[in-house]
Amino acid sequence: MTALPIPASFEPATASLGGRGPDRIGGVLLWAAADIRRSRGSVLAVALLIAVAGGAVLAGIDGARRAASSVDGFVEELRTE
Repeated sequence: MTALPIPASFEPATASLGGRGPDRIGGVLLWAAADIRRSRGSVLAVALLIAVAGGAVLAGIDGARRAASSVDGFVEELRTE
C-alpha cells in the first residue's frame, strides 16, 4: 500500500482543551475514525464473535444453575415417595 501525497495546504487538525492551547487530539480522532471505517468489516466480525461467545457463556451459566436446582428437586422428590 503506497502513501498518498500530502497537499501543500494541509494543516493538522487541532482542538482546544480547556484553554490550554491547541492539541493534536483532533488529528488522532480523525485517524482513528478513518482506520475504523477502513476496517469496518473486521470490527463488526470481532464484535459479533464477542457477542456470540458472551451468549454461550451466559447460556452455560444458566444451564448449570438450572441443572443444579433440578438435581435438588429430583432428590427431594425421591425422598417423599
